[in-house]
Amino acid sequence: MISFHVNLLNDAGKVWIREINRQVDLIEQAAREIGGLAANLCRACGQYGDELWAASDKAKEQFYLSVDLPFRDWLMELEPEQDADQRAELISIWQNQARRVAVDIGRQQVQEKGEVAFVGRTLKENKKERHYSSPEAYRWFMHHIGQIYPYTQKGEKVDG
Repeated sequence: MISFHVNLLNDAGKVWIREINRQVDLIEQAAREIGGLAANLCRACGQYGDELWAASDKAKEQFYLSVDLPFRDWLMELEPEQDADQRAELISIWQNQARRVAVDIGRQQVQEKGEVAFVGRTLKENKKERHYSSPEAYRWFMHHIGQIYPYTQKGEKVDG
């Protein structure tokens, strides 16, 4: 069960409600990127079809499980009376934590696939050749995670 300050549901908490919804959307985006990384690593190893989908689903599930409790803890920190600077700081703290979890899972996936994925392979897709390897997949993944959870300076506003 998710617990949070009931006062977040009043008018003063509407700013937080919007932000919570935005953070849930960002979690879903990060999970898709983690699943995409898992699929691309499978391609780099020569795995296809059901193996891709299974690896993607497993990676997304691992991310969701890994952010569940920290996200709940973050919700407990939120109070409707917090000003814009306090909100920005809490958002920054949460996003840094979510980014670290995503990056750690991504690194773990790359390590698990080993040398075969590092070398990778070239596949023909839609009449074009594309090379898949762990360095390329991880670079692409990190680029997208950086767009979802941008690095911020302490005190920089990240809401909105």
